[in-house]
Amino acid sequence: MEHYYPQHPLPGHDTLEVNILNSFGNLCLISHSKNSRLSNFMPQAKKEYYQNNAIDSIKQYLMMQEDSWDEQAITKHDQAMRDVFRKDLERS
Repeated sequence: MEHYYPQHPLPGHDTLEVNILNSFGNLCLISHSKNSRLSNFMPQAKKEYYQNNAIDSIKQYLMMQEDSWDEQAITKHDQAMRDVFRKDLERS
């Protein structure tokens, strides 16, 4: 499980509130090796890395479509993903 906005950002970057940081909107599945290599990088640096490497999940791809990844983007993505699940459950 990857925190797209890092749990421990590099010096000079803001730390997010725990409820936003650990929300579904900020999490995606990636390989363990990539998670270890990129864990403290900011979203823009992760985006740059993935320009030359395979993306691990559709959710990660959608997260990287945002121009900036901040509290507002995380909250918006969280709601969008929950809506997808709700709509799927309603069809069942």
